[in-house]
Amino acid sequence: LHTDVYPPDLYPLRRNRTTAALKQAIQQYRPLSADAPRLKEPQPAAGEWLLSVGPVHAAVIEPGRFLFRLGGEMIEEVGIQLGYTHKGIERLFQVDRALENGWQLAEHVSGDSSFAHSMAYCQAVENLARIQIPPQAILLRGLFLEFERLANHIGDCGALARDVAMDMAASEMAALREKVLRLNLHATGHRLLRGVNRPGGVQLPGTLDIEKIAKTIAEIDTAFTFLGRQVQQKPGFRDRAINTGILTRQQAANLGATGLAARASGLERDFRLRHPFGIYQDAAFRQIIRRQSLPLEATAGDVFARFLIRWYEAQTSAIVIRKILAHLKKTAGQQTSFTTPIEFRRIQNYEFGLGYVEGWRGDIVYWLMKDKFQGIYRCKARDPSTLNWAALKAALNPHPLDNEYIERHKAPQRAVETIIADFPIVNKSFNLSYSGNDL
Repeated sequence: LHTDVYPPDLYPLRRNRTTAALKQAIQQYRPLSADAPRLKEPQPAAGEWLLSVGPVHAAVIEPGRFLFRLGGEMIEEVGIQLGYTHKGIERLFQVDRALENGWQLAEHVSGDSSFAHSMAYCQAVENLARIQIPPQAILLRGLFLEFERLANHIGDCGALARDVAMDMAASEMAALREKVLRLNLHATGHRLLRGVNRPGGVQLPGTLDIEKIAKTIAEIDTAFTFLGRQVQQKPGFRDRAINTGILTRQQAANLGATGLAARASGLERDFRLRHPFGIYQDAAFRQIIRRQSLPLEATAGDVFARFLIRWYEAQTSAIVIRKILAHLKKTAGQQTSFTTPIEFRRIQNYEFGLGYVEGWRGDIVYWLMKDKFQGIYRCKARDPSTLNWAALKAALNPHPLDNEYIERHKAPQRAVETIIADFPIVNKSFNLSYSGNDL
């Protein structure tokens, strides 16, 4: 939609724009008069109607607008309007942060992936400085990354259960997620694992109680495995989730979908395996991730498949965490700081470093270039949601199923449609980040 709140030629992210000049341009700008021509909403065809959802939603979630063109209950087309959480992140890296403290901004790019984002940023700085971090720091980063993965997968499975009125299972999963968040607080001093990563390693507020962590993870793993199996077996959930919101393997490949959404459609898009980093450079950890031969229904690209992928990956995270704790028990001791000092080579200008992490949604990538004063010349951050919003739209819109999908998954129809009542569970099965997209 047309908006005239700001001057059309403001361009606030350009390097030659100063804060003072931007404020002056905004103050001097006069919006269009009420009778000036504006962009209009698209008009529905005969027999169709438009339904606007958002940007303000019923729950405490981020803002985004969905404009549905409906024929009866069927979604004929959905338009997704984002940008409401645009913050000028890349410009903030340039003008408000140094190489040494840019991690503080990175962990606020997408709050539910705070640790993964800060870890990717720190890896870019370490790559730029050509340093190796201590082995214990590698283990700790792997530990907290899996904490973050576990908490979010449990939370999303619970949210899907709630959306199909399975309130008891949803409440119990919410309680398990809360246990993980309290474990985060116990281990790092923050429920979202902020303030731990540093370029060069990891700093903790205190020593880890490894026995307590291991016991809590075992309890969470046992309970969540049982609850997830219960939800999968409920006819009400299967009826709503199977063959709903299908994203085929071919669609996922064509759209460049990544992470969990791609894996649920049958693509192996996992940076832990394809581009190993940190603990995943160890073949033993990669073997744990590969350990499960997923059932065919976990690659069907529907809501049920995305639930199953989360369920399996949560169990895998618990195994990885237990293996990391066994290593830490031998090496961590009473230390709280695991860092390597960083010195940047001052004779080289405009060098760049790349950092990447497989977060719980998918691959997070940071490209970082320093200037001749050892500051941040550019920092390009890419959250997996940037790639997967197009996949969500494709899953909601009516589309034919290709022959490969029909043959492989014995689809009962050659094309799929989604009713508007199923939009919440399709959207939640992807659970994409608005902030991660609206940089």
